[in-house]
Amino acid sequence: YIRILLNLVSDRFKSCGTAETRLSLTALDSYANTEAAVWFKRVKRKMVRTIFQRSMSSGEEMDKSETPLYLEHIKAVCRAYGREGSAEAALRKLAIKCLWQGAGRASE
Repeated sequence: YIRILLNLVSDRFKSCGTAETRLSLTALDSYANTEAAVWFKRVKRKMVRTIFQRSMSSGEEMDKSETPLYLEHIKAVCRAYGREGSAEAALRKLAIKCLWQGAGRASE
């Protein structure tokens, strides 16, 4: 949210603002070493740390990764489309098989 607010301010004042305004907007540049940029990096780091600690203390699940799809899952979906038997089901079945082969399989 802070970055969104800074971007809005930047759009408004970057071209017509004073030198101090332009210097403070260097906080948006992740490679800048100005006082504003260092302050903003510290704020972001503290926010991430606070959110992480709050999640840990509440017992929230930290792993947000998706459940991998294995071959048996793909077979089950294709079998269901095969039972449906329409042309659209055949196209979807082909698309799933092509994506499975092209995108790789879980644990590879």
